Amino acid sequence: MNSFTGSIPDNVGNFSNNLQAFYAHENQISGSLPPVMANLSGLIVISLYSNQLSQTIPPQIMLMANLQILNLYNNLMVGPIPIEVGMMTSLVELHLGANKFIGQVPDAVGNLSNLQSLTLYQNNLSSFIPNSLWHLENLIELNSSHNSLSGMLPPNIGSVRALV
Repeated sequence: MNSFTGSIPDNVGNFSNNLQAFYAHENQISGSLPPVMANLSGLIVISLYSNQLSQTIPPQIMLMANLQILNLYNNLMVGPIPIEVGMMTSLVELHLGANKFIGQVPDAVGNLSNLQSLTLYQNNLSSFIPNSLWHLENLIELNSSHNSLSGMLPPNIGSVRALV
């Protein structure tokens, strides 16, 4: 286990576009997720869980077309989940649990047709789970526990093929 501290420098966006994975989890990295990481167009994985990242997710990160795994769980991130999340059509795993996100789950999450795992637990999310989420055919894990979500589960929840 490493013990990196400080923030991710902006020059991280100068890494090669051949870089496919950025793993720096379980450290003490603080500050924000630099928007220039979106310059790394070859990234498939960003794994920064269990750090001390704060602030919001930059919308530029949500425009990374090749990203398949975004793991930011167990940080101090705040604000709403950006609506641009629906543009990450290659995304297979989105882990945002154990942060301080607020607001509602964006309806645009329903655009993530490849999504298999969505973890949103232990945030300050409110409102309801959008109906569009129940149409994700590849979704096998949804954890939205420990939020302030309300409403009724849809009657067609039994038709979701793969949800466990």
